[in-house]
Amino acid sequence: MDFFLIRHGLSEANMEGIIQGQTDSLLSDIGRRQADLLARFMKREGIHPDEIYASPLKRAGETAEIINGVVGTDTPIEFRDEFMEIDVGEVCGLTIDEVLRRYPGKMADVNRWLDFSNFNGESFEQFYSRVEGCVKELIKKWDDPFEKRTVFFVTHGGVTRPILKTLLNHQSDFLFVEVGNCSQIAVRWREVRGNIRRVIRNIIPINRIAEMMGEEAPVLTDLTSKKLGN
Repeated sequence: MDFFLIRHGLSEANMEGIIQGQTDSLLSDIGRRQADLLARFMKREGIHPDEIYASPLKRAGETAEIINGVVGTDTPIEFRDEFMEIDVGEVCGLTIDEVLRRYPGKMADVNRWLDFSNFNGESFEQFYSRVEGCVKELIKKWDDPFEKRTVFFVTHGGVTRPILKTLLNHQSDFLFVEVGNCSQIAVRWREVRGNIRRVIRNIIPINRIAEMMGEEAPVLTDLTSKKLGN
């Protein structure tokens, strides 16, 4: 089985460096171009989803719809609330600079553990539990893990990490991967002596995809490192 973990394209809130969490923000024009570029790359590579799971938040849903349309499948998109971004509580709608001014000294647990419980949001454990629980529920559907099947997860930067951890059956309590807008992470389950070997095949950022397609990368070059609440 092949799994493709895709973060949504650049949203309007991303462009402003705003922490989004579970609030909605539409894709920016750049984000739509990113989704179109990724979709055309996947079509060129012959990657066609048998199943698509997405966050119901607009930035992820629109990304999934763009990709599905360009790839040319009629695969229904199943929106799962469990794949929404982490609930960031009181810092939702603020920039990082605003958070640092309003809540001096309270960002340490966020930066270290992805924990927003100090802001009346989700803790690390709550967030990972809901995402992992959903992935494990889906895994039960796939009776044959060696079946030739392609599954897309179109979600958020934070959500990608527990999905990846679960698919890899990784034992660490935290698996951190930096995931840019419309990046693609490919994971394969394959049979080795009757067991599942779980392999990260590649992690491809959108600028590398643009390079392979012979195009200019649709990215916001002056975007700072304000990456929380993706």
